[in-house]
This record gives sequence, C-alpha cells and structure tokens, in this order.
Amino acid sequence: MTSSVLPGRRGASAAPGSQALRNGRRAVDRHLSRASEAGWCPVAATGVLLDAARPQVRRWRCGPDGAGWLWWFVDGGGTAFGALARPAALRRTRAGWRLDRPGDDLVQAAEHLGVPAVDLLFCRDRAHRSGLDCGIAHYGGAHCRGRKRAGVSVVPGLVAEYLAPRVGPTLPGAVFHWSLPLEDVARADRPQPPLRPSPTVRGCVADFLAQPQSGARQVAKALVEPLHLLRLGQFSAALADYAQPAPDGVFTALPTDRALFSVPYLAHVLRGLRRRPPAYAADLLAGRAPGDPPNGVGGVAVIRL
Repeated sequence: MTSSVLPGRRGASAAPGSQALRNGRRAVDRHLSRASEAGWCPVAATGVLLDAARPQVRRWRCGPDGAGWLWWFVDGGGTAFGALARPAALRRTRAGWRLDRPGDDLVQAAEHLGVPAVDLLFCRDRAHRSGLDCGIAHYGGAHCRGRKRAGVSVVPGLVAEYLAPRVGPTLPGAVFHWSLPLEDVARADRPQPPLRPSPTVRGCVADFLAQPQSGARQVAKALVEPLHLLRLGQFSAALADYAQPAPDGVFTALPTDRALFSVPYLAHVLRGLRRRPPAYAADLLAGRAPGDPPNGVGGVAVIRL
C-alpha cells in the first residue's frame, strides 16, 4: 500500500487497491443480478471484475479460459504477494447447493509456480444466499450467509481440498464459511486477530502471525488465517523442520508442518510473499506487455495496493 496504516486508523479503508476491488465486486453484483442461475459463467464474471477494477488492477491474458490466473498484489514499498487464482461458483440447485470448482489440480499447479492456490468464489448477493447452511455453529446470531461484500470472495485452495472428503454435502457452505470478501484482503482497517503460532514456528514467521500486517503482507496473512484456524482443530504433531523459500522470498525459512493438508500450509502460502514482484508482473505494472509470463496460466493480474 502507499502507507503503512495498520488496523483501526481512520481512512485506511479507502486504500486504492481495496477500493478498486470493491468497484470490481459491485460490477459483478450488477452483472449477476441480471443472470439466471444457470446463465452465468465464473470465467466471464472474472473478466467483469478485472475490467471494473482498472486502472488500479492491470491484466494480461496469455492462456486458455479454464486455466488459473496469477494474481500479484504489490504495495507501495515494492513487496509483492502472488497467488494462482481460479474462478469457482456457489450455485443454488433444487437439491440444495453446489460448488462448481473446476479441476482438482489447483494446489499442485500452484506449488509448481511457487505461489499459493486460491479459489475466487462468486457467491452472488445475500438474498441469493439466504438458505445457505455451512454446517458450522455461529454465535451472536450472525450467520456467515449474511456477510456483506461477499459477492466475490477468496479462500485458499487448500480449504476446499481439505474439507471435501470430510464435510460431504455441506461443502459449498463450509467453503463459503472460511472465505473472505476479496476487497477485504487489502482493506487496512480490517481487524487482524493475532494468530498464535505453534511452538515449532519461530522467529520472523511467528512474529508475522502474531502482529498486524499491512500491504502485501496483510494479503498473505488474510489467506493464512483460515488455514491456521483449521490447523488448530487437527490433532497431529507439528513438525519442527524448515524449508528454503523462493530466492526473493520475504522469509529466509518456512515451516514444513503439513498437518492433515496435502502440502505444508504455512510454506504454501508464505512463499508467495516476495521482496519484489517478478519481472513479468513489474512490466505489467509499468504499462508494458509482460516479457515472459509462466507457461500454463490463463493470464496475469497485478493489483496496486
């Protein structure tokens, strides 16, 4: 972001990246309000989102529609956070709810690219979600289906992969429960509860989890949060081993504890946090055609925070 404002400071919610994503979400809400349940496509909705978020968000298409897009969030200090995002749809059917999430290879594709996997979840408006049941107890009477700004939400790909064999028909609602409105990942006044690290997580990573973050670091922490909370409910021993991140990674070592996830969950997310954006993302940020985007992705989107 262009400032280091942390949660609670007045005016922080007007950060340009968050406002651009809000503009995109509102455009998607309008687009989907005119569509029947079966008459819309999450890939097309992604295009509506990115077009309405310009010029703060720049994109470059370089592959087939069904492939994931590399998203890079870049703050004013040059720190970047990347993720492989694939659109998914929360659809209402006669039998209940269905999560249209194409392919089961998103996490492995993201691992190959050195970034986390993210489901970009199109959920329509609160009236559409009125009958959604996530199967999780809520306190204080505020059910997640009434969440504001959630027409376009984001959730780590590991969440759906982990929950699918465990929650059965409540998967669509459970995935929505663990999601976050897309515009909120960059909203600097969003509350950031401290995430208590396990005893095996030390040093800079432990400090990162325990303290409020801003800019690209805040986006990364927002995606760690649901995985951290799911990990607390997994009764498996935490590993103390550490692995090397990407050469330009913010952290010098990342925990390899995978618990019941398919890959080490902290390393999976935090290796997307870089000291600088890759050259192809920097090109796009500067208004140039990206020189050498990775193979196998549908495109690149860069969000200036």
